Amino acid sequence: MSQRLLLEAGLTGTAQTLCRLQFEAVVRAAWTAQCANDEWLEKFTTPIEGERHQEPASQLPIATMLKHFERLCRGWSQPFSY
Repeated sequence: MSQRLLLEAGLTGTAQTLCRLQFEAVVRAAWTAQCANDEWLEKFTTPIEGERHQEPASQLPIATMLKHFERLCRGWSQPFSY
């Protein structure tokens, strides 16, 4: 809904930015659920010691996550049905 309002207001760049953030969040969540191994999950969820708050260094690029999905899905010959 917010993207639609932004588009109607002529703020296409802002609307596209929100779409990208949503897309990346969905890819990361799906990858974590379907592809991440226990070792990666342990590293990702372990707090970093020290005063500075940082993102875990083990964050994978979206392109790499999508390649993992491509490999995972190659064996599926049937499309999803609802």
